[in-house]
Amino acid sequence: MKRVFVVLVTVVMVSGFSISVQATLLDVGDGTVLQIRNDGSKLMWLKDANYAKTSGYDSEAIYADEGRMHWSTAIIWANDLEYAGYTDWRLPQADPSCNTYYDCVNSELGNLFYQELGGVAGQSILSSSDPDLALFVNIQDYHYWTSTDYPPPDTTHWAYYFSMANGGQSGTRTGNIPGHASEFYAWAVRDVDVTSLPPVPEPTTMFLLGSGLIGLAGLRKKFKK
Repeated sequence: MKRVFVVLVTVVMVSGFSISVQATLLDVGDGTVLQIRNDGSKLMWLKDANYAKTSGYDSEAIYADEGRMHWSTAIIWANDLEYAGYTDWRLPQADPSCNTYYDCVNSELGNLFYQELGGVAGQSILSSSDPDLALFVNIQDYHYWTSTDYPPPDTTHWAYYFSMANGGQSGTRTGNIPGHASEFYAWAVRDVDVTSLPPVPEPTTMFLLGSGLIGLAGLRKKFKK
């Protein structure tokens, strides 16, 4: 009977841990939040969505000491950032193939807004009741820069931005023309090697796994009798 018990436990363990998390946020505990996306890719976000301000980044480079900055400054800030032992931070990428203002869920900020934090098109992310919103601090009810160039209608340089105020993705001038520069917030993210972290069981899977092991333990006691 001991052998039967071991085999049953093995089956439960394998079936339980073979299911990975789909679209999940995890607080790493070092000031970052890990995102495991539906396609299995992993991103690491700064927990502080306005770290440029709270870290005391060059006040001359940000607008009104609020954390907003021009696109070129945001690119430099993210690329030069050293945080939590990592130096490969960057600005999020937009989805140029999305031809609508809302519901651009394949952009990195759009995916976070709609599929992770319960954002609704036309509404601020701060109005979401999703508990995962509490994993982050200082999310601004405004626009955030992306690193993606926007197809320019003229000779000026444009880039995509994503609005946490309403879930919209669009483009704007980055500052090549005096008086037309936009100052938006910057939120750093980095890619995580998909092989560097093990699959994380879903909460329901963990519950079923625990229940199965408890049941098997009861069976073992019964067999001993």
